[in-house]
Amino acid sequence: AQRTARDTSDMALLRKAADEKRVAVLKGYASSSGRCDRQIEVYKIWEQRRTICGYDILNKKTRLFKVTRCEGVELAAQKWSRAHGTTNLDIDPFGMSFEQYRAQEMVIRLSAYGYRLLVEEFPVAGKLVQQLQAADASGAMFELRCPISSPEGLGRFIMSVPGHAWIVQGDSLKEYVEEKTKILTQCIG
Repeated sequence: AQRTARDTSDMALLRKAADEKRVAVLKGYASSSGRCDRQIEVYKIWEQRRTICGYDILNKKTRLFKVTRCEGVELAAQKWSRAHGTTNLDIDPFGMSFEQYRAQEMVIRLSAYGYRLLVEEFPVAGKLVQQLQAADASGAMFELRCPISSPEGLGRFIMSVPGHAWIVQGDSLKEYVEEKTKILTQCIG
């Protein structure tokens, strides 16, 4: 309950920062380079994904930030230092940024179980699924066609439901899953 209340409060502060064009501070933001406070000029918010797009003042770059990776949000008195609108990142249905990648059309088929998990974990992607007229030879009953920016997000989902998701189209997605499967096999020993 405390986590939900804090998440709601953090998102409200981020909306206020965007509306008032003020800097938001993501306290203790965890990234691959470590944990530190990030001063962000927030200008796009995806509430359901708990993700924001904003200008990172320290790194002088527009980036995506997952709000769940910070310890809290504070609103600074400082106003935005620059005008926004020219750099507008977007994310695919699996939360991956279109910043560095071109959109790639992917097609996967899902069992009923795979479909239910997809809808629970990725509601945006779930809205793009079509039911097949009849189950195919593998038992798939649903098909997802969507653009993705990187095979990582969708690939992680496919690997989490073995036997319930099949790649129909997407060479980079197949390569990603094959590569990670080899690594996983090495980890098993």
